[in-house]
Amino acid sequence: MTHVPAPLPLDEARRLEALRHLDLLDSSPEALFDDIVALAALSCATPIALVSLIDQERQWFKACIGLDVTETPRDQAFCAHAILRPDALLIVPDTHEDPRFQENPLVLGAPHIRFYAGAPIFSPEGQPLGTVCVIDTIPRTLDAAQQAALIRLARQTSTLMVLRQFGIEKNRQAKALSSKVIAALAEDNLTHTNFRQKQRVASIGQLTSGIAHDFNNLLQAVSVTFQLLTRKAGQPEDVARLSKTGMDTVTRGAKLVNQLLAFSRNQGGDQEALSVSTHIEGMGEMLNRVIGPEVDLSFDLDTSPAQLTCDSAQLESAILNMVINARDAMRCVAVAASSFKLGCFR
Repeated sequence: MTHVPAPLPLDEARRLEALRHLDLLDSSPEALFDDIVALAALSCATPIALVSLIDQERQWFKACIGLDVTETPRDQAFCAHAILRPDALLIVPDTHEDPRFQENPLVLGAPHIRFYAGAPIFSPEGQPLGTVCVIDTIPRTLDAAQQAALIRLARQTSTLMVLRQFGIEKNRQAKALSSKVIAALAEDNLTHTNFRQKQRVASIGQLTSGIAHDFNNLLQAVSVTFQLLTRKAGQPEDVARLSKTGMDTVTRGAKLVNQLLAFSRNQGGDQEALSVSTHIEGMGEMLNRVIGPEVDLSFDLDTSPAQLTCDSAQLESAILNMVINARDAMRCVAVAASSFKLGCFR
């Protein structure tokens, strides 16, 4: 008997188009996807876990634990069978007893697969792209809780892929909008000062608002899923540690989003007591994004705990305007300079 590869899905052309649109194949490792396979291996107690994407001639691993390869031929891929039934979890308790896999090179040779379970992951259009799967070298199965965890992790991976692609698209839009902002700020006609200021604020508001609201929805989905995993997984201490890594990433993203929203609002806020130096330091990522790569932004802040009661959004807006004005001034007086360093605020 010879090994027979999985047949192609009925809508293979559209499936491949959806996979390539996400721009994931051959991308660099990313921590959140690495967390997925770590949680899968812990939850299912297996030595091998993968985020596997089924390409035209290969299966490629976006994240991997337990193997030292990044891809295998598609005609050997268990996951190529799993995407044929995207509404179900594919479980193979013993490959030696399943005629689909008895002669598979990955069964007869390294890594000597005896057990496989894979939950499909999907594109935003619903096309099955691959799986989150777990593998063992001994026959076994998954209990109900482990099966549920694997399905949740696959659903989480689908969300992460959408979030990643969304970020790529928004970065493209941000670059285009930033070019428009820079062009508007470069005008030097003093009679249009008020117009330039309004155009600047409107452009920055458009940039930040468009990114912020959509990112918040996706970050919330990531956060909820990691909280579920922390409560439900079978090894709480290890899983809680790994989940916290994902949650910390979400928290940093949410902090950036909230800052973007504050800049885009044209209204007063609540008065609050805040540490001036700490608050300004926390704006570093936002300020670097606005002033662009041609300016080196550094901080020389007072370490004493100075407190100020104010509207934080208005404070941030004032600081943002100061930084942009300083950048514009440098452009006007340093035509011949080869590098800049902007130091602020003691």
